Amino acid sequence: MANRRELLRGSAAVVMLASSPALMAAIDTLTRPESAPLYKVLFDARHDASQRFAAAFAEQGVAMYALPNGDITPFWRNELAFVWAAAPAPIAGLTDASVLFCLEQLAPQFGLRVLHREARSAGLVAWVLAPPRT
Repeated sequence: MANRRELLRGSAAVVMLASSPALMAAIDTLTRPESAPLYKVLFDARHDASQRFAAAFAEQGVAMYALPNGDITPFWRNELAFVWAAAPAPIAGLTDASVLFCLEQLAPQFGLRVLHREARSAGLVAWVLAPPRT
Protein backbone atom coordinates (compact mmCIF):
# COMPACT_ATOMS: atom_id res chain seq x y z
CA MET A 1 0.00 0.00 0.00
CA ALA A 2 1.30 3.44 -0.93
CA ASN A 3 1.99 5.97 1.79
CA ARG A 4 1.15 9.67 1.63
CA ARG A 5 4.56 10.58 0.24
CA GLU A 6 4.30 8.04 -2.59
CA LEU A 7 0.77 9.18 -3.41
CA LEU A 8 1.81 12.81 -3.66
CA ARG A 9 4.79 11.91 -5.81
CA GLY A 10 2.54 9.72 -7.95
CA SER A 11 0.32 12.69 -8.67
CA ALA A 12 3.29 14.65 -10.03
CA ALA A 13 2.16 14.18 -13.63
CA VAL A 14 -1.18 15.81 -12.84
CA VAL A 15 0.35 18.58 -10.79
CA MET A 16 2.97 19.42 -13.41
CA LEU A 17 0.37 21.52 -15.22
CA ALA A 18 0.46 23.95 -12.31
CA SER A 19 3.70 23.28 -10.49
CA SER A 20 7.37 22.53 -10.94
CA PRO A 21 10.06 20.22 -9.60
CA ALA A 22 11.04 22.91 -7.09
CA LEU A 23 7.47 23.14 -5.81
CA MET A 24 7.20 19.36 -5.62
CA ALA A 25 10.45 19.29 -3.62
CA ALA A 26 9.02 21.83 -1.17
CA ILE A 27 5.82 19.81 -0.81
CA ASP A 28 7.81 16.58 -0.56
CA THR A 29 9.51 18.08 2.51
CA LEU A 30 6.06 18.37 4.10
CA THR A 31 5.28 14.71 3.45
CA ARG A 32 8.15 13.43 5.56
CA PRO A 33 6.98 11.62 8.69
CA GLU A 34 8.58 14.20 10.99
CA SER A 35 6.76 17.07 9.25
CA ALA A 36 3.32 18.39 10.07
CA PRO A 37 0.89 17.41 7.31
CA LEU A 38 -0.25 19.90 4.71
CA TYR A 39 -3.34 21.48 6.27
CA LYS A 40 -5.01 22.85 3.15
CA VAL A 41 -4.40 23.87 -0.42
CA LEU A 42 -5.82 27.27 -1.34
CA PHE A 43 -6.99 28.01 -4.84
CA ASP A 44 -8.69 30.74 -6.80
CA ALA A 45 -11.76 29.24 -8.50
CA ARG A 46 -11.62 31.96 -11.16
CA HIS A 47 -8.56 30.26 -12.70
CA ASP A 48 -8.56 26.79 -14.27
CA ALA A 49 -4.88 26.24 -13.47
CA SER A 50 -5.53 26.98 -9.81
CA GLN A 51 -8.48 24.57 -9.76
CA ARG A 52 -6.36 21.78 -11.35
CA PHE A 53 -3.59 22.41 -8.84
CA ALA A 54 -5.94 21.99 -5.88
CA ALA A 55 -7.76 19.02 -7.44
CA ALA A 56 -4.48 17.11 -7.74
CA PHE A 57 -4.00 17.40 -3.99
CA ALA A 58 -7.65 16.71 -3.21
CA GLU A 59 -7.28 13.37 -5.01
CA GLN A 60 -4.61 12.55 -2.43
CA GLY A 61 -6.81 13.48 0.51
CA VAL A 62 -5.52 17.02 1.15
CA ALA A 63 -8.30 19.47 2.01
CA MET A 64 -8.90 22.38 -0.35
CA TYR A 65 -10.28 25.87 0.13
CA ALA A 66 -11.64 27.97 -2.73
CA LEU A 67 -10.94 31.64 -2.13
CA PRO A 68 -14.13 33.58 -2.92
CA ASN A 69 -13.19 36.03 -5.68
CA GLY A 70 -9.55 35.45 -4.76
CA ASP A 71 -10.05 37.04 -1.32
CA ILE A 72 -8.10 35.55 1.62
CA THR A 73 -10.05 37.54 4.25
CA PRO A 74 -12.89 35.05 4.98
CA PHE A 75 -10.49 32.11 5.24
CA TRP A 76 -8.20 34.08 7.54
CA ARG A 77 -10.94 35.40 9.82
CA ASN A 78 -13.04 32.24 10.04
CA GLU A 79 -10.43 29.51 10.03
CA LEU A 80 -6.71 30.02 9.51
CA ALA A 81 -6.12 32.52 12.33
CA PHE A 82 -7.53 29.97 14.79
CA VAL A 83 -5.67 27.03 13.28
CA TRP A 84 -2.32 28.84 13.30
CA ALA A 85 -2.90 30.07 16.86
CA ALA A 86 -3.13 26.40 17.92
CA ALA A 87 -0.26 25.05 15.76
CA PRO A 88 1.78 26.25 12.75
CA ALA A 89 -0.06 24.22 10.07
CA PRO A 90 1.59 24.20 6.62
CA ILE A 91 -0.48 25.36 3.65
CA ALA A 92 0.12 25.61 -0.09
CA GLY A 93 -1.64 27.33 -2.93
CA LEU A 94 -1.84 28.64 -6.43
CA THR A 95 -3.28 32.12 -6.05
CA ASP A 96 -2.59 35.67 -7.09
CA ALA A 97 0.35 37.44 -5.49
CA SER A 98 -1.81 39.54 -3.17
CA VAL A 99 -2.99 36.43 -1.29
CA LEU A 100 0.57 35.28 -0.76
CA PHE A 101 1.61 38.78 0.31
CA CYS A 102 -1.05 38.85 3.03
CA LEU A 103 -0.19 35.37 4.27
CA GLU A 104 3.55 35.99 4.35
CA GLN A 105 2.95 39.11 6.46
CA LEU A 106 0.86 37.13 8.96
CA ALA A 107 2.80 33.84 8.99
CA PRO A 108 5.99 34.80 10.91
CA GLN A 109 4.13 35.52 14.15
CA PHE A 110 2.96 31.88 14.04
CA GLY A 111 6.37 30.42 13.19
CA LEU A 112 5.80 29.90 9.47
CA ARG A 113 7.49 31.30 6.41
CA VAL A 114 7.44 30.93 2.63
CA LEU A 115 9.40 27.81 1.71
CA HIS A 116 8.70 28.13 -1.98
CA ARG A 117 7.39 30.83 -4.30
CA GLU A 118 7.13 30.55 -8.06
CA ALA A 119 5.47 32.86 -10.56
CA ARG A 120 3.09 31.04 -12.88
CA SER A 121 0.98 32.05 -15.86
CA ALA A 122 -2.00 34.41 -15.65
CA GLY A 123 -0.43 36.31 -12.74
CA LEU A 124 -0.68 33.35 -10.37
CA VAL A 125 1.93 32.32 -7.82
CA ALA A 126 2.51 28.76 -6.57
CA TRP A 127 3.68 28.75 -2.97
CA VAL A 128 4.21 26.74 0.20
CA LEU A 129 4.07 28.24 3.72
CA ALA A 130 5.41 26.06 6.53
CA PRO A 131 7.66 26.11 9.57
CA PRO A 132 11.32 26.58 8.61
CA ARG A 133 13.16 23.40 7.72
CA THR A 134 15.41 22.07 10.43
